[in-house]
Amino acid sequence: PKSPGEHYRLIVEATRAKVEQNPEVRRILLATGTLVLKPDHRQEADAVAAWRYYDILMLIRTELQKPKN
Repeated sequence: PKSPGEHYRLIVEATRAKVEQNPEVRRILLATGTLVLKPDHRQEADAVAAWRYYDILMLIRTELQKPKN
Protein backbone atom coordinates (compact mmCIF):
# COMPACT_ATOMS: atom_id res chain seq x y z
CA PRO A 1 0.00 0.00 0.00
CA LYS A 2 0.98 3.64 -0.51
CA SER A 3 0.69 4.38 3.20
CA PRO A 4 2.77 2.54 5.82
CA GLY A 5 1.11 -0.58 7.18
CA GLU A 6 2.04 -4.05 8.38
CA HIS A 7 4.31 -4.77 5.39
CA TYR A 8 6.14 -1.48 5.96
CA ARG A 9 6.58 -2.31 9.66
CA LEU A 10 8.12 -5.67 8.72
CA ILE A 11 10.52 -4.02 6.27
CA VAL A 12 11.60 -1.50 8.92
CA GLU A 13 12.17 -4.24 11.49
CA ALA A 14 14.14 -6.40 9.01
CA THR A 15 16.31 -3.42 8.03
CA ARG A 16 16.85 -2.51 11.68
CA ALA A 17 17.92 -6.12 12.41
CA LYS A 18 20.37 -6.02 9.50
CA VAL A 19 21.97 -2.84 10.87
CA GLU A 20 22.08 -4.19 14.42
CA GLN A 21 23.61 -7.53 13.37
CA ASN A 22 26.32 -6.08 11.14
CA PRO A 23 28.73 -3.63 12.82
CA GLU A 24 30.18 -2.57 9.46
CA VAL A 25 26.75 -1.65 8.07
CA ARG A 26 26.05 0.27 11.29
CA ARG A 27 29.39 2.09 11.08
CA ILE A 28 28.84 3.07 7.46
CA LEU A 29 25.27 4.22 8.10
CA LEU A 30 26.40 6.38 11.02
CA ALA A 31 29.29 7.74 8.92
CA THR A 32 26.72 9.32 6.58
CA GLY A 33 26.00 11.80 9.38
CA THR A 34 23.11 13.99 8.30
CA LEU A 35 23.33 13.33 4.57
CA VAL A 36 19.99 12.91 2.84
CA LEU A 37 20.01 9.40 1.43
CA LYS A 38 18.56 8.93 -2.05
CA PRO A 39 17.47 5.87 -4.03
CA ASP A 40 20.03 4.26 -6.30
CA HIS A 41 17.47 4.01 -9.07
CA ARG A 42 14.70 6.10 -10.61
CA GLN A 43 11.65 5.97 -8.39
CA GLU A 44 8.31 7.73 -8.49
CA ALA A 45 7.71 10.34 -5.79
CA ASP A 46 4.64 8.45 -4.60
CA ALA A 47 6.35 5.04 -4.40
CA VAL A 48 5.05 2.43 -1.99
CA ALA A 49 6.28 3.25 1.53
CA ALA A 50 8.11 -0.08 1.94
CA TRP A 51 10.13 0.62 -1.22
CA ARG A 52 11.54 3.81 0.27
CA TYR A 53 14.50 2.02 1.88
CA TYR A 54 16.54 5.23 1.98
CA ASP A 55 13.92 6.84 4.24
CA ILE A 56 13.91 3.73 6.42
CA LEU A 57 17.71 3.86 6.70
CA MET A 58 17.59 7.55 7.66
CA LEU A 59 14.97 6.74 10.32
CA ILE A 60 17.20 4.02 11.77
CA ARG A 61 20.25 6.29 11.57
CA THR A 62 18.41 8.96 13.57
CA GLU A 63 17.52 6.38 16.22
CA LEU A 64 21.17 5.28 16.43
CA GLN A 65 22.41 8.87 16.74
CA LYS A 66 20.25 9.59 19.79
CA PRO A 67 22.17 9.45 23.06
CA LYS A 68 21.36 6.43 25.19
CA ASN A 69 20.26 7.17 28.75
